[in-house]
Amino acid sequence: MVNRLLLTMAVLCCVLASACAEIRTYDNAFTADDANSPNVRTFAAAPDALYGAVSRAIMMDNFRIEKDDGRALVAGKYFTDGDKTIALAISLTVKEAGNGKSTIYASAVQSVNKIRVRNEYFHLLIIPTPIKTSSQATRTKEEEKTIDDVAFYARLFKSVEKELAR
Repeated sequence: MVNRLLLTMAVLCCVLASACAEIRTYDNAFTADDANSPNVRTFAAAPDALYGAVSRAIMMDNFRIEKDDGRALVAGKYFTDGDKTIALAISLTVKEAGNGKSTIYASAVQSVNKIRVRNEYFHLLIIPTPIKTSSQATRTKEEEKTIDDVAFYARLFKSVEKELAR
């Protein structure tokens, strides 16, 4: 009986200790290498010329510029799919790289929100009726992820190259 109690206590302590374990997702946060990163590209252009090409490329693809401070911008594009709203936000920064070159750093995030509607109906004693008394809509975030798709950034940089050539 005592052995069983000690075993139970030991198992309980192990469960509690493992519940306090720390998930260290930030350990791999700064592992990007500019040369191999799909969201960084260097162009043979002055920063101002490249920034103008970036803004035009973004607007040509129907993004709405939400913030613009002359060297960095945040733009968004919104889609609907039934009761889901998909928001694509992209942040672009242009930095001088020296020797007449400039580098674009891009980062995109996609979030999916769903609208849920809850209806309340009139009850006659305990019998529900089809008479709606109130309705409440709430928006819940289903998913949010950083876009790391190589093809996405390749299309972005191709669009910037096209605008830079103008």
